[in-house]
Amino acid sequence: MLQPGQLKFRLHHNTRGLLWWTSITAAIIVSLFLIAALNSLHRVLVEINQHQALFRHMWEEDREREEELRQQEDARKDDLRAAIAAAAAARRGTGNGGGGGGGGGGGGGGGGNEDDTEARFQQMEEDINRAEADAPKDPEENRRWMIERDAEIRERYADLLALTN
Repeated sequence: MLQPGQLKFRLHHNTRGLLWWTSITAAIIVSLFLIAALNSLHRVLVEINQHQALFRHMWEEDREREEELRQQEDARKDDLRAAIAAAAAARRGTGNGGGGGGGGGGGGGGGGNEDDTEARFQQMEEDINRAEADAPKDPEENRRWMIERDAEIRERYADLLALTN
């Protein structure tokens, strides 16, 4: 049979062993939770990097598209200026030749018509620039709005646009 001192030693020894195993088990459980949290964090970081790459790609596409649209707009304005110059040159030639023997009268009539056409071309260009300045910022709304303004300008200046084609 155990003596009272031996029982105390054995309880103390067993309690120490139980405490050690409990702390080891708790450390393993905490380590598993930490590993799971790190794994989850890694997945989130990978997803953030994928989204960042996607947004960067979309931003670059938008920038390229805006540059392309800007170039198209510049080309359209250059074509319009060339058409104005060609129409003015054609009217000068038609107006001066139209007078026949009168000469001065034909030139004066052609010049007045030329000034009117140039003024209308100038007004059309101002309307286009004003429409661009007043355009909404939302891309989808801007697209619809510009299509409507384009139709209005084509209707209002049909005779001038016929000269450019």
